[in-house]
Amino acid sequence: MLTELAERLKTALAVLIDPSQELLRLPFLRSLQPSETDYSQVFVGDAASRARAFYDSLWQAPLTPSWNPRHTLIRIHVAQPEDFAIEHPRAAAFPQGYRAIASQLQPGVPWACFSLLEAGDSLGVSTDGIVLVGGRLRWFPRPFVALKAASDTGRTTQV
Repeated sequence: MLTELAERLKTALAVLIDPSQELLRLPFLRSLQPSETDYSQVFVGDAASRARAFYDSLWQAPLTPSWNPRHTLIRIHVAQPEDFAIEHPRAAAFPQGYRAIASQLQPGVPWACFSLLEAGDSLGVSTDGIVLVGGRLRWFPRPFVALKAASDTGRTTQV
């Protein structure tokens, strides 16, 4: 499953670095929006509804990405929730926040992060939260922020 996600991403993300596909970039990014049924396939229990609340509002905002024409390389990393829980080397490229939410992610569902790079550079534009759900790529950027934000808005202050 990890290899399948990596291969799908390698092909799909070419749109982000291929100048001839520039007009397809925004439609591609929009195609990554999760459907209502995707959340329960990616998140465990009430984390699914908390994530949905966060991402529904996030996806309502207009996508206005900027592009660097010098980004010609893609670096992809794939790991499973189990990898985050044990700090497996596959999880090293992911933001630390994944470790705190590993138990809220469906076991066995691989996650990907990637960077767009200029030739010869090791740092570039990075994002995370790509999953393969039912054969479709979906994007849940920074799920640890989503789950924390959803938890924070659900709290009431005691006086």
